[in-house]
Amino acid sequence: MKRLSWNRDRIHGERPAWRQPLGLAAHLALSTLALLTITAAVGAQGVQTGQLRGVVQDENGAPLPGVSITAESAALQGARTAFSTSAGDYILRALPPGLYTVRFELEGMDALERTVQVAVGAFTDLDATLGLSVSETIVVQAAASPLDTSEITYNITQEDVDEQAVTRDLDSIADLAPGLTLNTPNTNQITVNGSFAYDNVWLMEGVEINDNIFGSFDNLFIEDAILETQVLTSGISAEYGRFSGGVVNVITKSGGNEFAGSLRVDLTNNDWQERNPFEVENEIERTDKTNDIWQGTLGGRIVRDRLWFFAAARLRETADEDNFDITGIGFDQVTENDRFEGKLTATPATGHSISLAYMENDSEVLRKNFAFTIDPETVFTQTSPNDLAVLRYHGTIGRNGLIEAHYSEKEQRTTRGGASTDIRDSPFLSFGFVRPVATQHYNGTYFDANDPENRDNEQLAASYSLFHSSDTFGSHDLKFGVEDFTNINVGGNSQSPTGLVFLFDYEIDAQGAPVFDAQGRLVPVFELGFLNQWLPARGSRLETRTVTAFVNDRWQLNEHWAFNLGVRYETVDSEATGDIVAVDTDRVVPRLGATYDLFADGRYVFDAGYAEYSGGYNPNIVSSNSNVGNPSLIQYLYVGPPGSGRDFDPGFDLANYVPVFARFPSANVFFDGDLKSPVTQEITLGFGARLGNRGFAEINYVDRDTDDLIENFITFDLGRTTITDPITLQVDNQELRNTDLADRTYRALQLSASYRLSDRWDLAGNYTHQLENEGNYVGEATNQPAIQSSIGTYPEILDPQRNFPFGRLPGFQRHKLRAWTSYVLPLGELGNLTFGGLLNYDSGTSYSLVDTNFPVTAQQLANDPGYAGPPTTANVFFGERGSQSFEDFTTIDLAVRYGLEVFGGVEPWVKVEVFNVLDEDKLIVWDTNVSADTNGPTDSLGLPLQFIEGPNFGRGTQVNHYVQGRELRLSLGIRF
Repeated sequence: MKRLSWNRDRIHGERPAWRQPLGLAAHLALSTLALLTITAAVGAQGVQTGQLRGVVQDENGAPLPGVSITAESAALQGARTAFSTSAGDYILRALPPGLYTVRFELEGMDALERTVQVAVGAFTDLDATLGLSVSETIVVQAAASPLDTSEITYNITQEDVDEQAVTRDLDSIADLAPGLTLNTPNTNQITVNGSFAYDNVWLMEGVEINDNIFGSFDNLFIEDAILETQVLTSGISAEYGRFSGGVVNVITKSGGNEFAGSLRVDLTNNDWQERNPFEVENEIERTDKTNDIWQGTLGGRIVRDRLWFFAAARLRETADEDNFDITGIGFDQVTENDRFEGKLTATPATGHSISLAYMENDSEVLRKNFAFTIDPETVFTQTSPNDLAVLRYHGTIGRNGLIEAHYSEKEQRTTRGGASTDIRDSPFLSFGFVRPVATQHYNGTYFDANDPENRDNEQLAASYSLFHSSDTFGSHDLKFGVEDFTNINVGGNSQSPTGLVFLFDYEIDAQGAPVFDAQGRLVPVFELGFLNQWLPARGSRLETRTVTAFVNDRWQLNEHWAFNLGVRYETVDSEATGDIVAVDTDRVVPRLGATYDLFADGRYVFDAGYAEYSGGYNPNIVSSNSNVGNPSLIQYLYVGPPGSGRDFDPGFDLANYVPVFARFPSANVFFDGDLKSPVTQEITLGFGARLGNRGFAEINYVDRDTDDLIENFITFDLGRTTITDPITLQVDNQELRNTDLADRTYRALQLSASYRLSDRWDLAGNYTHQLENEGNYVGEATNQPAIQSSIGTYPEILDPQRNFPFGRLPGFQRHKLRAWTSYVLPLGELGNLTFGGLLNYDSGTSYSLVDTNFPVTAQQLANDPGYAGPPTTANVFFGERGSQSFEDFTTIDLAVRYGLEVFGGVEPWVKVEVFNVLDEDKLIVWDTNVSADTNGPTDSLGLPLQFIEGPNFGRGTQVNHYVQGRELRLSLGIRF
């Protein structure tokens, strides 16, 4: 069912490996000929337009063939015309989203003119009845049915966002849709129907703008240039692939026959936000400094109905207050971010369109490494140039055919990390080995500024669509497509400038607070701990190529029954530096949906669907047998004397460490010969009803199971390999393969409704109720996407019930509600006031009681058949996974916008937003660190059955553990 249509600048994601004992213009010119000579077809991922379709009849209900249907809009270059078939059916494809005037004409019959809104990705039904000619034109306002397909999508326009207090980044906009949450391990991600947060697809101009590894979106957009955002969560057609979650499809403006533009400044001030309890407790004061972000857009014609242009720019230089967890020390995160966008759209002949778009996003950020970094000495400057170029063509073939094609290149280069090669400036990580502390980063900057990384992609796609109808079998809207998509990763992922990372806890006092030395530095404790020596391959390269073919048929059998039938075939291969191959496989996935209109009038609609989604091939997995972003590792155990402090020389003497583990990806890591990405099987059931002529309501049931999860197996039968360089050491072999031992399930009910109380007052909202979101496989963590678990490792030693139990996954959230209203108050010649209100309710997420680094017991090691490097520590759970819950919370956000048209369409405006109006500041997340009670009872494996809460358990130790305080934002601008 089709849903009602109703920033923060992302810091480039990185992936520390401590848990893993782990020229555009020229290319585009050359590609133009290839695109324009594609003649038969062949998909295109990323729908950028909508469709009009319907049936034309006479007053007796008989079909009318040969009727001319002409659509015109300010969003369309020229006019688009189609003719009804012998069955009275018609279709108008590739219509840019906007308001259309549609004229139905046939000699001897009255002409009929209707207006209708076309949304991106929408299949808008517009039927017409023509009477005998009495020499007049009948004009009718029409509205598209929101219940016209088995796909579960949400369309959000720029006007919708402007009316509400909503942060205008893509994940916050997507959060207005049901079936997804922002409960993700990393920023700029979403979790769709219980899927992995790294395995969604973000589309801009119809092409992917994902970060290759984290699956988050690159900031290749300017908010004022966005026209509409489409969120696809279930029942997704075969046109889309390479995901197990969902798709967010963003459409930008293209200019028009009339010149139009905007200028806007968004003002924020740290002093305009109330402090929450963490900030009060740590005496973090807010500075009264106003930050401004400027945006401008301009579009218009070069040649009327033939050539349009659009340009936009966004300039940001801000200093945002931030602080370090645990220590509460504050600092300013300074961001310089410039974005530019340009687009040309041409219609060289009627029905044929070519567009060329370019986007640039350059940023420089003074920042900390991670959310769990606690030491101000680790701050560094990161640079991230990022750009995207897209060439697109579509053209009509005959009366009922359409060819579409595009080529794109995205480049993203990031330089981050430290530069000091002094061993005492190496980064440290705490793991709770000897002190009850959580995983924290301190002492030195993580990553190496001398090892930049590229995360690029290239995409070539084309499709051919054909419309056919008959009296017996209804109408078929067929689409055939192919796509060639390549992810490109370059870099060694160096973990530090010294190549060393120390794994030791820091000293704390009796209250659990960090202890500082005379220089104000955290004090490392050299007792039980490890040293990781990382051996990166700088400049190494990995290419993962996915070639796809699909066919999709939107079949309107009759006035009651409609079907969406599709199948997608994908073949995937990879190659890394050294001619290393990880995957070479293929898969076929079906996408099936059915819709039943009870009375053939759109009032009551039932639908059902079955789909399979083959996830993307994340480079974090594909690079497991190479050194591309996956450095080799030698891990050493500290055997020197106990001591503490940065001046404790034995702790920095490598002679006091002995090797206990090694991982050389190209030597002892192997892939199953037919490894495939996980596949998600989805069943959906739904019912929707119109609420008179003013609204609709619907309910959907979504059932997902994820199979063929990828696990890293270390079993005795896989044998071992002897490493001779740089040290001589035997290591256990590892094999990545699909397994049914790992499991993830999701069940949910989703409700949506919209109602127009009057021409000026709208109500809308949605509610998601998760029935299940469970499994024994998480597969991702903070700064660690696409990771494996312990399920397949050392099966003789580890216990499923205690080391990796089944239960609620971290993304489990029983309730999510988003409800909003908008009201327009006309002030006559004084302009208009628009009021918007948004209610957010989120129940608490789940967490586990787990000691994350408990030593493997003697009883467990007694079962060791003779591994070269049996595990030394493992997670030990107390109860089921996700047995505990954090707190729920409710916030209300309000917006007031005033605009006044002064002359010639020029409108100055001002918007005031207040987030969390009631200043809710409750504790919603807290420290969950526990340690096993070694003095209490144990099970048969010697694992403790009781735990001891850490000194900070149940306390808020981060600013984000509390609801953010009430915040005021101000925006000013002018439109023309």
